[in-house]
Amino acid sequence: MGENLLAMLRVGQNSSGFVIGHLVNSAIQRTALEFLAENARSLPAAARAELLAALSNSSYDEAFYQAMEQEAKGLEFEANRIANGTNSVEDLRKIFGDPSFANLSKEQFVAGMREVATLEREYVAAIALPEAEYQAWLTKRAAAQQTNPLIGILMPVFDRVVEQARAAVVQRAMAVAGLQVLTAGPSVLTQYLDPASGQPFQYQPSATGFQLTSSFQINGKPVSLNFRQ
Repeated sequence: MGENLLAMLRVGQNSSGFVIGHLVNSAIQRTALEFLAENARSLPAAARAELLAALSNSSYDEAFYQAMEQEAKGLEFEANRIANGTNSVEDLRKIFGDPSFANLSKEQFVAGMREVATLEREYVAAIALPEAEYQAWLTKRAAAQQTNPLIGILMPVFDRVVEQARAAVVQRAMAVAGLQVLTAGPSVLTQYLDPASGQPFQYQPSATGFQLTSSFQINGKPVSLNFRQ
């Protein structure tokens, strides 16, 4: 069972090369972590240790970060093509079809696309921020949108992907915390904190084990995992 769980997690790590592909990857990882929580108690100690090592690996999200970097490079490439005259800004106006772009100059288009590329890279760092700091970053992005309408067109594409990526970060930390609780009891939660708040996950005993809940919400619901004991 441990090998199957590791295989599922690795499938969920695979990158399609496009950021949007990580919506599928996130769903696979979520299923794997929910299955892990339900069955962790029956895993041999060696398998549990292997899963802990995999979930705690600092390079776990590397494929996602690389995909975000590729998206940013793609925008910079297009900005450079406009800057050197290879592409026409008029063609972009037709593609976007937004009247707010009508008065943007070539220079504004180039600067705007480069700013979006910078924000995409910042998004990668923002994923792991505590919720309060993440919201502060979103406020900064919203302010930038007032002078750069390209942000409002291009960035929402990444919002859902990043939301799922943030949920995955929380769920992995929660899975690690839950595995430790199974071994050492709930007092260990003070050592394995919720990335969204910097505080311990909420622990709630249940008829079959316990539930861990994060302060992070997705679709209006807190992220949680149910562990069977």
